[in-house]
Amino acid sequence: MELERGTEPVVENETVRLAPNATTADADEGWNFLTGKNTGATAITNIENAVASQTYRIEGAGGTTNATTIANAGNFSLTAAMTLTNGAWIELYYNGSKFIELGRG
Repeated sequence: MELERGTEPVVENETVRLAPNATTADADEGWNFLTGKNTGATAITNIENAVASQTYRIEGAGGTTNATTIANAGNFSLTAAMTLTNGAWIELYYNGSKFIELGRG
């Protein structure tokens, strides 16, 4: 990593753990997110402060009970709804108005 004198280092691949029951992620905190262990049905509805032309990744890490979901609606244009059980992931491209699915696994 190259730094200019007097600047703070920038972490380019830091993973952000979302709080349990989180319905949004915040792009100001990073681009790679892990879901929390939810206590009830939980759906991600937006990635706040997203930057156009940026790719984001959300990975399931909260188990299978009440796993976070993302609907193919609203701010998301997906091939189908997504349930983020442990290890399941989705990559999204933000075009300035919607998050477009690039891949999932």
